[in-house]
Amino acid sequence: MIEVRKMGTKINNIDLFKVKDNQNTYYGFSQEWYKDEWQRRAGCGATVASSIINYYNQRDNFKDVGISDALKIMEELWNYLLPTEQGLNSIKLFHDGIKNYYEDREVTIDYINIDIKNKVSLEEIIEFIYKELSEDRPLAFLNLCNGEENNLDKWHWVVVVEMFEENGEHFLNIIDDKEIIKINLSLWYRTIKNDGGFITFK
Repeated sequence: MIEVRKMGTKINNIDLFKVKDNQNTYYGFSQEWYKDEWQRRAGCGATVASSIINYYNQRDNFKDVGISDALKIMEELWNYLLPTEQGLNSIKLFHDGIKNYYEDREVTIDYINIDIKNKVSLEEIIEFIYKELSEDRPLAFLNLCNGEENNLDKWHWVVVVEMFEENGEHFLNIIDDKEIIKINLSLWYRTIKNDGGFITFK
């Protein structure tokens, strides 16, 4: 792995994920903001997609974003990223939803699937994350099992905004539940017992 990858990489402006509500400032959208109980329970996929779309909107045309602005995007994306009874529990469901959302507009979707029965190498995952973040594409991260990484919820989608290395381990900064959280990607990879994956779109 070349030295620059060891130093890490991140999207161009993490602050574009900020949402302001009166005196509070949050990072990213929260599924808790949905009105409906089922949406609040199962809406993490649509919430992550909405956060990423808002990032691109902010990059192109910045304005202060509040919870009501976030909800407009979240309600729209909900219709495309409808969870099954098990939630939005695959990269394919996310992929198909985003494709349908963009319809005839041009969209590039890239992903890496992590099948627990036939795992891609950690090196491949790192290379994929590095490439996407370097090109200013936040990643939607599906985590069906958090393994021994206690800062990550299982059966959940989060946004990846940064990757870096410490003492030979690779870490991610993710956005979840309105804040930036540090997780150990290497530990997660070593200890998971279910599938996962990373997907980007632009």
